[in-house]
Amino acid sequence: MKNSDDPQQDSDKQTVGFPGKTQQEVESENRPFYEIGLSIVQASLNCRDALKPWIETPDETKRQQTEFQLFNEFLFFFTHMATRRIIGYVGDALMGKLVSYLGGAIPSVAIESYFPNWPIDSRKKMASEFVDLLNEAERQYSAIDATGEIMQVLLLLTRHVLELLAVKGVDETKASEVLKIVARQLDGMDMNQMILNLKQLEN
Repeated sequence: MKNSDDPQQDSDKQTVGFPGKTQQEVESENRPFYEIGLSIVQASLNCRDALKPWIETPDETKRQQTEFQLFNEFLFFFTHMATRRIIGYVGDALMGKLVSYLGGAIPSVAIESYFPNWPIDSRKKMASEFVDLLNEAERQYSAIDATGEIMQVLLLLTRHVLELLAVKGVDETKASEVLKIVARQLDGMDMNQMILNLKQLEN
């Protein structure tokens, strides 16, 4: 796996706009969607960066692969948490537009961050695979959400993260630290403001 640029440097670019969208287009047409997507990406980047020191491998390719998988896992989780919070507060049509927007933007951000110079066909294939994984993650999280126990959703994420980091057995200390890192990012996402901004599109 080759990453021609430092993903940390790429993260700065991601605060400007999603691939394929100019700033003017975003502001005039999709600003509330963009802000939600940006919040998801930033929370995911922060979690990934907090856990990068936990990746223990002398193999640079393996390190980048694990880093990419971590980033994706957090993207899956925060996408679920954002849509989970918003659903029910806006109409079905607007919710559908949001889901469609995120379904296009989030995979693009993930892939462009790590594979900007890969052939277009390869990136399209990866985007399709990402969407499949995103849908599967959403299915798993939604199934747990049906019980009404948010902690179980957090524990599922934590288990996935520790597996990616090759943490063997039950490590309560590391599990607790992952939960704290994720909780801080969730607290920093202004979900109420996101909902208010979205609802303005219905007026």
